[in-house]
Amino acid sequence: MYMWTLTLTLHSLQHGEICLQFHVVTDGHDQIEKPLKAFLHTVNQYGQAPVQLLATDKPADDRDFYFRTIPTLKDTQDILDGLSPSVPQVDDLPICDVHSSRFKICYTTQDINSNVDSARNLLSALPKSHRIISLDAEWDTKKDTRGMVNWQGTVAVIQLSYRLQVGGEVCALVLHVHGKKQLPLRLAALLAGPTIIFTGRCIASDIAKIAKDFNCETSIRLLKHVDLGPMARARDVVKTGVVALDTLVKVTLKEHLKKSPSVRLSTWSAPKLTHEQAKYAALDVIKALEVFFFLDDLPDLTTRFTPDDVAEGLAVDIVPSHGSVTVLATRAAYAIILPSPAHLVTPNGCKPPKLKATKTRCLVTVTEVLAPSLVIPGIRSDGKFVSLGDFGDTPFTLMLPIHMLKTRVQPPFALLLHQTTLLSCLQPVQLAARMRLHCQAMPWEICLQAKISERGKGEERGEVQAYPSRLGVRAHVMQGFM
Repeated sequence: MYMWTLTLTLHSLQHGEICLQFHVVTDGHDQIEKPLKAFLHTVNQYGQAPVQLLATDKPADDRDFYFRTIPTLKDTQDILDGLSPSVPQVDDLPICDVHSSRFKICYTTQDINSNVDSARNLLSALPKSHRIISLDAEWDTKKDTRGMVNWQGTVAVIQLSYRLQVGGEVCALVLHVHGKKQLPLRLAALLAGPTIIFTGRCIASDIAKIAKDFNCETSIRLLKHVDLGPMARARDVVKTGVVALDTLVKVTLKEHLKKSPSVRLSTWSAPKLTHEQAKYAALDVIKALEVFFFLDDLPDLTTRFTPDDVAEGLAVDIVPSHGSVTVLATRAAYAIILPSPAHLVTPNGCKPPKLKATKTRCLVTVTEVLAPSLVIPGIRSDGKFVSLGDFGDTPFTLMLPIHMLKTRVQPPFALLLHQTTLLSCLQPVQLAARMRLHCQAMPWEICLQAKISERGKGEERGEVQAYPSRLGVRAHVMQGFM
């Protein structure tokens, strides 16, 4: 059982004082609503400006509640939505469909072995980078009165999809394996083979389920697989790798993949699959493979340069020397690689006075600085670290470690998972930039401090902080986990 504790602090930006602060022990939104309404009444009675911004650690869960409780937030949201590029709504997207000629249902062991071998032979003729199979599995489940899964059967259906040729259409096999104690021989050999990469959403859990149910953990332990969620995140297509397949299809293929519960939770162990079941199963793997090849054409933003990547005249992004470079916003500057001289003379007063060119350093000319506070390793002035902002106006020349460079990506990538939302502390800087255009005076600052802890233990294991202070929105989020 969990207990939520919420501390809400209201500041006056004009006077820098705390105007209101209260603490709520709550199990839900209903216990926060009364003090929030009392606060809004006070603001109205004293003629203060209405609340325009709010930050929370769970925007998806809190959005409707705060829009209902603080209606002026919705007004600001409408302004932000007007500034954002239009995002296709589900109703505007074409519904994913597949002709029955593009998938085959196999029931018998002989039929499964024969068709799996045919697919494997087709893949063997393709270039190595195109030997990709999308994998998924279906099984029966039961839920309790709360909608939680309390029972699951063994794997009843395994789906595989593959390309017939490079750039060609994707076909699928829907393999009915319910009741089999072991995987058909040729299917087991395919999963154990080292030359093919498997992909899908949450594919690791499907592989583990198949391995457990058919007692083949040893034979498929080396199966190579790529999860589409982290793959999409590494290309900044989505803001989190924990994303459903239908969302990936929406933002990449611009299609609507229907995931009807009546089919998804149907009886997959039935002796014969219905047309709806077969079509659902085939579409899951066909669209997953199409998403994979779409993402595969995009640059992996987590990849830093190596000495082999350096080329004179190449446009690059400068990134922090440590940590993840997944998010496009972590780029610190734009630069172009120059021919490396024997050494570079550093600015007056800096140590060392010269930097030698090595296999791990290269010379660049910085054309635009986005993060002036980024520290340049290896250079100090008066004993202090030197940052990009200390070099003055662009362009200027730097000797940088090669691992601080990555492939230039023109921002932003035009796939938007959601329109800009007020109730997000994940991108406060972008939010501040948008709001600065419309909110010249922000007399109120809202600071939400939320802590979740297991009752009786009070464990705190993570912290997220966001301070877009010019607009007065501050969010401290303390999260505790089981």
